[in-house]
Amino acid sequence: MAAVAPVNTVEASLQLCGVPNAPVFGGQTPVTRVAEQVFMNAFDTCLSITVEDVKDAITGFTKLPATNGRIPFQPGVKRLIIAFVQWTRTELRCGRDPTNTPFPIGDVVKLHHDLKSCVNFEKQADLLAGQAKPKPFNVHLQWMDWEPTFTNYIKLIPGITGIPLAYVIRRNATADPTVLTPIHAHYIANAPLVGQTYDQDANRVFTLLLTFLTDYPECETIIRTSTETDGRVAFQALVTRFEGTGALAVDLIAAESVIENLYYSGEKPPQMDWDTFEKDLKH
Repeated sequence: MAAVAPVNTVEASLQLCGVPNAPVFGGQTPVTRVAEQVFMNAFDTCLSITVEDVKDAITGFTKLPATNGRIPFQPGVKRLIIAFVQWTRTELRCGRDPTNTPFPIGDVVKLHHDLKSCVNFEKQADLLAGQAKPKPFNVHLQWMDWEPTFTNYIKLIPGITGIPLAYVIRRNATADPTVLTPIHAHYIANAPLVGQTYDQDANRVFTLLLTFLTDYPECETIIRTSTETDGRVAFQALVTRFEGTGALAVDLIAAESVIENLYYSGEKPPQMDWDTFEKDLKH
């Protein structure tokens, strides 16, 4: 059976952006040269190439002597190419194959908005994460109070491809195709939980978890015995410990909260008695 031709290629996307097909130089059209020399004809290049790299490459082509293959770019083409880079990053970060979908040239404004959000996120990540760093978890803290602080903290830390690390521990393993804003919320909801990128990010989450559990030996033991380096498996082990599973989850949380504040002075209301304890668990 013949292989199915891809719906989209890097060169096809650049053609949509307005990179010209002429003049031919060295047996190649301008769009072919840009696809090969800037992007190596690979969508994955968009994850490592910077916007400045793209701008510099375009400027370099325009400054070549005509005899050396100068490429004339019409106004607006650079902006479209940069939008293409952002679109490709989003497709890859969300586990989608860019060869299956034509570049949506009509989304240029949104793509530049997303790019700006990503740039700001990366610039501010260290500062904001430092400010949001949670306290170490210990026996004197409630899991339901501490867990959101840890989740919010790793929402501010970019993973290896720029996705906030919080995707590793999201509660719903199934991707949510709903378009969410800001773009990082969309990444968290859709990034695949398998693959090399995930493995590296999950390892980092595991390491971060350990750093916040040094004052809680029981928790440290739980995650060390649940996995070697997978932060998602380790986090789920803690969720099971403190929240339970299924129908028992709410009861476990409620029971721990009631017990934590239990004051016994005999079976007389208004102090805690067995009937009140049971009632608290049902509400």
